[in-house]
Amino acid sequence: MAALLAGLANAALLWLAAGHTSSGWRWAPLGAWGLVVLVAGAVPGPGGNVVLSTSPNYLVQTLLLLVLGVAPAVVLSRTGRLPDPEA
Repeated sequence: MAALLAGLANAALLWLAAGHTSSGWRWAPLGAWGLVVLVAGAVPGPGGNVVLSTSPNYLVQTLLLLVLGVAPAVVLSRTGRLPDPEA
């Protein structure tokens, strides 16, 4: 569920950013999400658990979060459905 929500939120943020600029800065929200997920997901919490786990029990969930978090934004961009920035 979190992976689907992350993907929808990233697609919405990319859509909004594309409406304001046509430069590479439109990808800034997606880059920020990736940085936060990778840094915060790899740092152990108070109980020693991590969000991004490579153990066999949690590898599928980790991959789903990373792939589904990015895929809707990439599909939106590749299909040319992003708005043009207002002049």
